[in-house]
Amino acid sequence: ILWGVAQGGTMVWQDWMLIASHTAMAVEALLFVRFFSCKWIALCLAALWTLLNDTMDYTYGIYPYLPRTLTDDVTQVRTFTYMLTLVSIVAAWLAMLARNRKVSSYRELA
Repeated sequence: ILWGVAQGGTMVWQDWMLIASHTAMAVEALLFVRFFSCKWIALCLAALWTLLNDTMDYTYGIYPYLPRTLTDDVTQVRTFTYMLTLVSIVAAWLAMLARNRKVSSYRELA
């Protein structure tokens, strides 16, 4: 959205809503991860599913709506999407590691 605006597009209220809601969901996930008991297999399955979704979107051209100013930059949008997915997977992995260390230290104290 912001990249499209930087190339001459305009922001509408739906764009602001998408930015705010997706940012809030990411922050919420990081805040609540300490309360979840998630196994590594679940993280691996979620990672594979998300990467498959990105692959389907950009291989078959079924990606979400892009502003008209970005229609010539689909390759860069695809790369950014994959990188964002990979960063999210690493963030989830680090959060799980931190949670598991904390749980282990509580068990050792008990």
